[in-house]
Amino acid sequence: MAANSRLTIATHALAWLALAQRRGQEVLTSEQVAASVNTNPVIIRRSLGDLRRAGLVEVRHGAGAGWSLARGPEEITLLEVHDAVGAQRRSACTAPSPIRSARSAGASGPP
Repeated sequence: MAANSRLTIATHALAWLALAQRRGQEVLTSEQVAASVNTNPVIIRRSLGDLRRAGLVEVRHGAGAGWSLARGPEEITLLEVHDAVGAQRRSACTAPSPIRSARSAGASGPP
């Protein structure tokens, strides 16, 4: 699955968990979250597993099993979600300039 799809699904899952929590439902199953995304629960479980390893969600086993936010939604940043799902960072600030790269390789160009 593409990194942008993983980020989109993870962000949606977190927002859905936050909405459920706000409405008084502390725990959601992966099936409930999957229905909101219109995808397979396996995809959601993989995404929530990534988020759990990053400390963004918690899982409960046994009676009342399901997923919940590990902390308040206002404390979770998009960068944390991005890092949790393993998307590669792309930044215009860190990309090498083609002009600088050519000059450092000894090519002459406009001043």
